[in-house]
Amino acid sequence: MVLLDNMKILFSFFFILFLFNSVQSQDRFENLDVFELQYARDPQISPDGNYILYVRTEMDIMKDGRYS
Repeated sequence: MVLLDNMKILFSFFFILFLFNSVQSQDRFENLDVFELQYARDPQISPDGNYILYVRTEMDIMKDGRYS
């Protein structure tokens, strides 16, 4: 159980770091940039330990909402 919690924290850290580096390449965050963001939630390790599964959420500019 501790390994699973550590993997979730590690996965979240690297995902946030990736997002930070992507946004950092621009001078500043613009209003429409929110539609370029994606995030992962609910990371789970497969029973055999070979995969990390997660729900990816993206923004849809045409519907002004998000989907997973």
